[in-house]
Order: sequence, then structure tokens, then C-alpha cells
Amino acid sequence: MLRICHKYLGCPEKKNVTIPNWMDAIGGKKLKMEQQQKGIEGGLDRVKVTDLQCSNQFIDKSLGCVPLGVKEDDMEAAIGDSIRLCVDILDGKAKNIVAMKGE
Repeated sequence: MLRICHKYLGCPEKKNVTIPNWMDAIGGKKLKMEQQQKGIEGGLDRVKVTDLQCSNQFIDKSLGCVPLGVKEDDMEAAIGDSIRLCVDILDGKAKNIVAMKGE
């Protein structure tokens, strides 16, 4: 996923480094403490989500796509479209964007 994101962000040569789960958990704990000090409640518990974050995720097509009638698609191109739209939003170039705020 990061390889695809880097490609569409214009930095395809950017290196991705895989770290052990315990290192990710330490970083998550540090982030969680920093958020608490600032009075921020994160949407995910970065310590508890470590195993999920550090695993390969997929849904067997026979359990998801087939029953729902989902057709094959170019996932890399779809991710690329999303990345380009995010960049356009950040650069103020996107039109007709609906903002979402938690209230």
C-alpha cells in the first residue's frame, strides 16, 4: 500500500522499512501518551491495533466479493485516484468537497 501511495505522491523511490510489531507498539504507546497530554482522544488505540496494523489484510473473495456481486477492478488505479484527490484537497484545488467534522 505504501509503495502505491508513494508512486502517486511522486516519490516512488522512497524506502519502506518493515519493523517488528513490538517496535510499532512502543511508538503507539508514545503517541498515545502525547495525545493524552494534549487532551486528545485518538480514534484508535495505537497499542491495541499493532497486530492489525502489522499484518497482511484481505477478505477471501468467496466470502465478500462473490456474495455481494463485486466485480474486479484496478485497485492500484483506485488508490491512486484517492491519493490525487487528497493532495488536491490539501492544495485547495479540489471542488465540491463535502467536509466532515465530529461534533
